[in-house]
Amino acid sequence: MRSRENYGPNDQVQVALIGCGGMGVADATTCITVPGVKLVAVCDLYDGRIAEAKKRWGNDLYSTKDYKEILERKDIDAVIIAVPDFWHKDISVAAMNKGKHVYCEKPMVHDLTEGPALIEAQNRNKVVFQVGSQ
Repeated sequence: MRSRENYGPNDQVQVALIGCGGMGVADATTCITVPGVKLVAVCDLYDGRIAEAKKRWGNDLYSTKDYKEILERKDIDAVIIAVPDFWHKDISVAAMNKGKHVYCEKPMVHDLTEGPALIEAQNRNKVVFQVGSQ
């Protein structure tokens, strides 16, 4: 993501949703209400959730069942991670290591010993890492 000084009116933040269940849909729906934000890709293991995402946000969405494909895309600036809890840490670290900004649903980790890996990845990659909480 560009710094504020380099942000022009034609720029947009391109976001991908990893996990298209109830919380992911709610997060993405809120996210795209922000001017300059566009949802460009979705990832889920279930065909029905991908089909529903395309119905909701457009057939031009890139879709996959493998989150690693999302992380490899250079056109994605940030990801929303709304997968089952036990995947939060691993996918968040992988995303930050690919230079993506991350919004991760709670809980961030299942055990305190997992926390330092997230902090280290965020500090090393100089990306934004935010954890959700209702």
